[in-house]
Amino acid sequence: MCRVYYRDAVAAMIVFDVTSNESFEAVEKWKADVDEKVFLSDGSSVPCLLVANKIDLRNDVNMNDIAEYAKNNGYIGLVETSAATKQNVELAFRTVTEYVMKDPRNVIQRDDIVDHPGPLPQPAPVRQSSSCCGGAVSKIES
Repeated sequence: MCRVYYRDAVAAMIVFDVTSNESFEAVEKWKADVDEKVFLSDGSSVPCLLVANKIDLRNDVNMNDIAEYAKNNGYIGLVETSAATKQNVELAFRTVTEYVMKDPRNVIQRDDIVDHPGPLPQPAPVRQSSSCCGGAVSKIES
């Protein structure tokens, strides 16, 4: 993945599909990519959470083996999720957020804050579309 996607990241979630062996096999490549391109201010790798998605469709996946894999490969943990049922999705984000907030390397010092010279620009309005996301995007009034 291109470095621009990682700019200023302080953590990562690597998500795989528990119904796809190919998806899990790609996890190693994604973790290596993050470890190679993303660093905290002290030069250490950003913390990564391994996320096992589609647990509502799980076959014979041995989550104990995956948890052991996560532990042995430098992940901060493993969270099992289902985007379809929303099971543990919030937990995954909360896990990463709490980990980042507890790390003193992520505390912003006053000297690091740049004052903006004027009002912040307003975001462009989002148009409702029936062809994308089932029309789930609402129009923002300006």
